[in-house]
Amino acid sequence: MAIQLADFSWAVMVPKSTSKMMIKFLLVLLISLSTVLAEGNACNPMDLKGLTDFKAAIHNDIGNRLASWVGHRCCMWKGITCDNRTGRVTEINLPASSYGARLEGSLSASVTLISFLQVLDIGGNPGLVGEIPQSLGSLKNLFRLSLVSNRLSGSIPESVASLTNLVFLDLRNNSLTGHIPQRIGQLQALLDFDVSRNRLSGKLPPSMANLSSVVTIWLHNNFFEGPIPVLKMPSLKLLLLANNSLTGSIPTNFGDLIALREVNLSNNKLEGAIPESLGNLSMLLVLELQQNRFSGKIPDEFLKLGNLEELNLSNNHLVGKIPEGKPLSDFPKSSYSGNTGLCGKPLTPCKPI
Repeated sequence: MAIQLADFSWAVMVPKSTSKMMIKFLLVLLISLSTVLAEGNACNPMDLKGLTDFKAAIHNDIGNRLASWVGHRCCMWKGITCDNRTGRVTEINLPASSYGARLEGSLSASVTLISFLQVLDIGGNPGLVGEIPQSLGSLKNLFRLSLVSNRLSGSIPESVASLTNLVFLDLRNNSLTGHIPQRIGQLQALLDFDVSRNRLSGKLPPSMANLSSVVTIWLHNNFFEGPIPVLKMPSLKLLLLANNSLTGSIPTNFGDLIALREVNLSNNKLEGAIPESLGNLSMLLVLELQQNRFSGKIPDEFLKLGNLEELNLSNNHLVGKIPEGKPLSDFPKSSYSGNTGLCGKPLTPCKPI
């Protein structure tokens, strides 16, 4: 909307004695004000194109959340947030859980035209089908990406690894296939990484070790195979790799991940001895290693896990006497069942040698 300086004539009364310098200052101030107001009312053309194409790709708006998406004042639209200074669109927040409604259609690649976008949250829309745009990596300012619980298919674009400002990546509960991008370790700012409950496969990329800031990793219920990579994540609190086809042994450096609170490696094809270094995880609350092929004895170092609340070592090939003492003696028989060579409390007493 064009604003004329004359529109402000009532607001500024300039006496004849006012210096030329003051008049010039007031004129500059009024021009700046008119520019700000104009930006506040009109949507940036690229942002407008990205949003209108986004809407056009939605064929069913259950709940009419996009009813306000008309005209050119996109910062007033439902689910849209703009920067107060620049007027550029910074957030698209349309998760179904927030409105009790949902969108049906696909995710338009034109969303990548919104170059200042920081948050893209359209999770919980099970009628949102199709693939994640390959050009998504061009949104360099993105720090939150949530496409959870849609019916998205295809692969995770390799370009996602270019989103170096990304803090939250949530792609869980879709039908994504393929592998995790090999350069995922470039996401140094990432705190939460969730691609669970998809159809992803292949090996976990070694570059994952470089996710130095990550706090939670959710990779369960996929088809990942191969070994668990060596992890160097001092802030990692939760690691869920259950229900995959991972092989090999637990890396011996697991004991260096001292911030861990919960580890679930259950229902894989892991083998070898359980590392003694796990006893260094003094903050650990939950350890689930059931349904694997672990062998050897339960490390005596497990007696140092004083904060452990849940333990499941069942259905492996463990042997020998369960180390005596807390916390191991406090867990039920089900924590150790399915290991025919195990004995000692809470299982049957070991036979005298």
